[in-house]
Amino acid sequence: MGLVSKIESEIMSEVILQGRKKKQRDVNYQWIGQVNSLAVHDEPQAIEPESPDANPTCL
Repeated sequence: MGLVSKIESEIMSEVILQGRKKKQRDVNYQWIGQVNSLAVHDEPQAIEPESPDANPTCL
């Protein structure tokens, strides 16, 4: 009986550890997603000012 409870407690601690790792990974993905969405939003603003400058030089 002692061995079973020892194994169960090890399994539970492993499950908890995996759960924490997954939660941390989700937080990392969420943060990366926010950074990517910011980068995507910044790009058009950075490109737009160049377009009017490019048009007069072509004409």
